[in-house]
Formats: sequence, C-alpha cells, structure tokens
Amino acid sequence: MLVVDVHHHYLPHDVVAGLEGFVPPWVDVSRVGDRVQLTRRSDGFGYATIELAHWCDARRQIEAMDESGVGHAVLSTACFSDWLTPDSAALWNRGVAEVLELYPERFSALIAVCPDDRTSGEQELDRWGAHAGFVGVNMTTSYRGHYPDHPSLSWVFGAASRRDLTVFLHPSWNPPEEFAKGGMSGWDLERTLGKVTDLTLALTRVLYSGLLSGPAAPRLAVAHLGGSLPLVLRRLFFGPPGFGDVPVADFAELLRRVWVDTAPGIYQGAEEISFAADRLGAGQVIFGSDYPVGGSPVEMLRLSVGHVAGIDDETRREQIFATNALAAFPGLRERLAAPEARVRGV
Repeated sequence: MLVVDVHHHYLPHDVVAGLEGFVPPWVDVSRVGDRVQLTRRSDGFGYATIELAHWCDARRQIEAMDESGVGHAVLSTACFSDWLTPDSAALWNRGVAEVLELYPERFSALIAVCPDDRTSGEQELDRWGAHAGFVGVNMTTSYRGHYPDHPSLSWVFGAASRRDLTVFLHPSWNPPEEFAKGGMSGWDLERTLGKVTDLTLALTRVLYSGLLSGPAAPRLAVAHLGGSLPLVLRRLFFGPPGFGDVPVADFAELLRRVWVDTAPGIYQGAEEISFAADRLGAGQVIFGSDYPVGGSPVEMLRLSVGHVAGIDDETRREQIFATNALAAFPGLRERLAAPEARVRGV
C-alpha cells in the first residue's frame, strides 16, 4: 500500500548555516556538533532542535522512509516560515529543487515564500510553480502578528489558486502576542494546547473571511488534524442561524476544499484519526508525520505510519495513506505515475 507523507520537513544546509542572518533578534542559535538549538532568549522556550543528519540529509531521510514504509514525502519548511525573509525563502526553494531533481520518485515539495513581501513571493511562485516537483505553498498560522486573512498575507491564497497550488497551513512558532498572553504560559501549553487552538483559530478566520469561496478558490491542507476542527465543526460552522455573528456561507461546500493531516504521531493515534475522518468525511484526512521533529525522528515516523495502519478499515487506510493526498495535491498524481516513481509502501 502506497504511503504519501504530506507533512515532512527538510532544511538545506545553506539555510541552516545562515540561520543567524534571518531569525529574529529574540532567538538564540547555538551549535554543538551536528545539532543546532533555537531558543527564545527571554524565557528559554525551545523552538527547535535541528539534527543535521535528519533535517538536512536527503539520503538519510530516504533511509528513514524505507525503514518506516513511506514511499513519497512532500518537503516543507515547518515553522521556519515564521521567520523567512525573501532571500532565505529563495535559498530554501533552490536547495530543495536540487533534492527534487536528485530524487523525483521520493520527494515533492511546498514552495517557501516570505508572506508579507508579495513582490518576492510572486516571483518565487512564478519560478517554482512551473516546476513539477512543487505541489503547493507553505504558510504558517500567523506571521509577524497577523493571521492569514490579514490583507498583508491573504494574497497567498489567490496567488496559489492562479498557479493551481495547494496552500498548506502549518502551526506557527509565534502566534500574535495577545494570543500568547491568554493563559498559555507554563507547562509548555504554548506548544501543546497553544498550537491546537491557534490552528483552529487561523482556519476559522480563513473560512469566515471568504478566502476559500468562489470557483477560483484554492485548496487548503491543514496540519495536525486542523487543530480542534473535527470537534468544533458544528459549533463554528453549522450552529443556529445568526448565532455568534457567523457569516452566511455554504460551509459544507467550502470544507470540501479543506484536508487535515494526521501529524504528529506522538499525539494523533488511530482513534483521533478515525474520529476526524468520521466528522469531516473519509476523503478529507491525509497522512502526515511531522518528521524529523522530536527527539527520535525515525521512531515518530514509524509511529505515525503505525497509527494509520492500525485503523480497521482497509479502504479508509488507503484513502488516508495516499488516495486523499492526490486530491489535496493534484500535482502528485503525475509525479507518482511517472515511470521512475518506484515508490514503496506498507
């Protein structure tokens, strides 16, 4: 059975080597051997630990995929989109394009943009949108204090639609300051509950704002089961008419353009994934791992595959592992059908 991982991260060596040149001034970058640690200077909050062997080595990533039964992965920037400048976004795209040329049967990718610099973003989308290996554009839940529906960021949706690219909404490292003040300090809540809440908020704002409305609207893939979307679906989109100033829209139709992924394996098990498929529709859940985030990247990749493999419905497993990804990212269809696509699976 083919397994397509739509939530799989990679950083070119040149991007990691130049981190100090584009991370914000409140972030410390420390390097010890083959590890790079990013922490918030004010309180020591750990943004990420980059193990070069897993984040920057495509051959090692393929080994991990083979060990776990993953045939194809869609590479993206993870939360680093929060900090990208026009130059660092272009550097990421060039570095990933080299990987796509070397291993077309194993990797596709999402285009990186600096979301509040439309001129450079359009240029990157023009350049790489014509490349068969790039099947979407990466975006985080917020950028410099603004959610995706803000006028400085919303251009990404129209630009993606014009190029038939899917927008992938990934958690942010830095939600707007007022969000973080709302009780997220302590107990690592900013990372656990915070990301779930922030994803749900960003997705709701996208749907309420009309960015997915109309025949030319783009497709949207959302990380981490869409936050709490499966649980609050009725409350946010199908409640009593006029309740809570919810805009009038055909949300059932809009949600057909939204897919949620199963990442990360450390939180989402077979029960949560099945619940999401029951609530959102069996065709709206796609497999994602969040590799190589975490202290044991290969183990999390195996765990992520195992959760879906443990679902007691073969048709649903096939949908989540691959079929739904081809609908969410149509560019994958031709890529996986190519003669050289010697994909593996579970």
